[in-house]
Amino acid sequence: MTATIAAAMIAFQISEWKIVSGTMILLLILQIYGIIKLVDRTNQEMASFLLAIKYNDFSTVFSPGKLGESQRELRNAFNSIIREFQQIKAQKKAQFHTSKPFSSMLMLPC
Repeated sequence: MTATIAAAMIAFQISEWKIVSGTMILLLILQIYGIIKLVDRTNQEMASFLLAIKYNDFSTVFSPGKLGESQRELRNAFNSIIREFQQIKAQKKAQFHTSKPFSSMLMLPC
């Protein structure tokens, strides 16, 4: 993006390069739009992930997709954390079911 800004500034100074400078400005606008969309998508996924944790909804899965490496790493981290929560939930459920028969045997007289 810095290269696009520098090229647009140089093209602006050369009066014969009006088309080039216009093209550079258009490319700069498209790059800024792309960055805004990427940040927006990342924020939505982060909110979705945090709400899933808040409401104990561990069925959410983030697909790696065809995004950049950092987006793929972020989604893989989300999936890894959700799998950990699923395992903890399953362990707690198993502990509850194994301790239930023992607690029913321990009937204390009043």
